Amino acid sequence: MLEPPDLPLNVRANASTESRDRLRTIEREFRKRDMDIVYEFIRNRKTMRKRMNWKKCFDEGRVNGYFENCKDHHSLK
Repeated sequence: MLEPPDLPLNVRANASTESRDRLRTIEREFRKRDMDIVYEFIRNRKTMRKRMNWKKCFDEGRVNGYFENCKDHHSLK
């Protein structure tokens, strides 16, 4: 394979393209796991001194986008 030709001495790289990262870094969003939501719900119920309500836990989690792989509140037990 042939080597590229030499550039004239007065030619240099454009300052805007020298060492610029073209892709911006997107920070990963922390998302809780399904069981983290359950444990948090249980802790809240204990502090309020109320009995565990699995259906209410399931319904609140579903509203917030969790428990997509669960059929109903019995799956959380």
